Amino acid sequence: MRRPWFQNPLDWTPRAVNHCKSMRLGVTRISPHRLWIGRFVLIVFAACFEAAQIHAAVKPDLTAIQSALQSQNYQGALDLLAPILAADDRNGEALFLRGEALSGLGKWAEADQAYSDALEGKYREPDVYVGRAKALTSLGRAAEVGPLLAKPLEKPKTPKIAAKLKNAWGLAQFALGDYSKAQELLLGARYDDEQNLQYRIDLGDAYYKGQVYPLAASEFEAVLAADSSRLDVMYKLADAFYQQRRLNEARPLLVDLLKKDSTYHEAYLRLANIYMLAAKSRPMSEATELYKAALSLYRKVRIVDSKADPVLVVKNIATVYYLLNAHDSAIVELQKAIEAGATDPELAFYLGRSNMLLGQYDKAIEAFADYRKRLEGGQPPHTWVPADAELFWRTAICMESIKDSAFLSQIADNYRRAVELDPTDERSTGSLALTYHKLGRYAEAAVEYEKLIVKHPDDSRNLFNASLPYMQLDNNEKAVEYLLKAAENDTTAGRIYQERGYKLAAPRLVKMQRHADAQKCYRWLMEREPDVCDHRQWYGFTLFAAKDYAGAVPVLQRAYKCFEAKREVPCKYNELRWWLAFALYESGDKDASYKLCEKVAQCDPGHKDARDLMRLIDEQIIEKN
Repeated sequence: MRRPWFQNPLDWTPRAVNHCKSMRLGVTRISPHRLWIGRFVLIVFAACFEAAQIHAAVKPDLTAIQSALQSQNYQGALDLLAPILAADDRNGEALFLRGEALSGLGKWAEADQAYSDALEGKYREPDVYVGRAKALTSLGRAAEVGPLLAKPLEKPKTPKIAAKLKNAWGLAQFALGDYSKAQELLLGARYDDEQNLQYRIDLGDAYYKGQVYPLAASEFEAVLAADSSRLDVMYKLADAFYQQRRLNEARPLLVDLLKKDSTYHEAYLRLANIYMLAAKSRPMSEATELYKAALSLYRKVRIVDSKADPVLVVKNIATVYYLLNAHDSAIVELQKAIEAGATDPELAFYLGRSNMLLGQYDKAIEAFADYRKRLEGGQPPHTWVPADAELFWRTAICMESIKDSAFLSQIADNYRRAVELDPTDERSTGSLALTYHKLGRYAEAAVEYEKLIVKHPDDSRNLFNASLPYMQLDNNEKAVEYLLKAAENDTTAGRIYQERGYKLAAPRLVKMQRHADAQKCYRWLMEREPDVCDHRQWYGFTLFAAKDYAGAVPVLQRAYKCFEAKREVPCKYNELRWWLAFALYESGDKDASYKLCEKVAQCDPGHKDARDLMRLIDEQIIEKN
């Protein structure tokens, strides 16, 4: 059936013109030229009108979809969008809404595609750019956000639009770890839209992550001043205070937070940590109560939130037991966690540590070995760091405590690893040196002791210990150098290193013919231990060897009498008699010298020096007569 003329402008016949005449439209006497112009205008107008009618007929109503998104019914929104996009897959607004729904479901790759399609379809509202920026950031492609948002940010229509774009870009920089750039962009967003609390929260997070805790706290405080119901922000503010060790400000916030939500397990953990920190600065009598309070809070986490990290909770509880010296309880907690399938290697370390302090060294070694195995078997394999030096140090200590020489090589290996990981670990360096000494590896022991001397050149203990391997290596020069330094720098109450240093250095100084230095050592020893005959004997010898016979005589005589008083003067001390005899001769007392020489010869008939001196005295007497 043919449509009426007004529905089909192409059917513009004289009959239609006559119809217009009858309607008094003033179309009489129309020239052919004007007739064709009129026809063209009417055709265009009619076509546009018909297109508008068609578009109005098919343009979808997206209100229901927007409502579904607002109520977070993302799947419902997708279902409503499906027929619309099937009819027109280039509908930009529908594509944008599809991206929002997919974002809500966490389907970031599909969401990114929907946003991209919306932009290609010329639907370039700011929310599309923001949505795609969020999708890219979630996909780990945050580096693409900057180029995406740079152009729309050149001329934003309003400050609020600029704020949206800057915030999205700032979050991308946050994800990239560029906290400085993130702070700059997020601060711009906050300036452009002061009323948007989420922008302040995001800025606070950027400051927090960048460790600018005072500014982070300032943003969180502003949010709470506007909306005190934001418990998540209350916790962040408390944590910002905690990181600054403003514990007196953090604590009441956490207490208030737990009053409002007794299931907020992060608050229990942080509050417990505050008690732990407070305990460290208190005497043990006060610290004990604080540790118990922390323990109660850690236990509370188990009750209020089954989703809380059980391994973290166990570690904290075990740590408190450890600090309270309740190692049996700590072991029970740790073993339960391990038996339940906890894979955190640190649990094995804590187990070893508690067994070690209970003197259960075999179990401790086993736990430490398990800890090391877990670390080395992880994916990716563990990278050893200075903090790991404690593992090897503790393992070595446990092996030493078993007192089995078969462990010596393993002990040395563990101390060596500890020193390699942390060259500043002086306890391991000293223990490694001592273990090398026990193994007879004196040159290696000397190297380790030298490291300690470089750090503490005046430490008597290190200096004395460093002399020991050099004595074994017959390097008397180096040994005596360290022994004398140890003696000179000794500040201990009992002057033990001065005493030990002089006792070991003096005979070596005699051997090295450094008689003046030897005299100094023996003089000090004589004053400290006047009843020790050997000190007087060797002090007298140093004078004798230095040809100070007049000085040697009284010292050697007192040494001789000292031995006589102890009934120890027989042939064992024959050399003492000889030194005294010769010193007496050189001092002019030939009769006393001769008598002593006779005793020397009686004990040692082959003592040529004594017999020669007796002959010389006899000759001198004959010559005199």
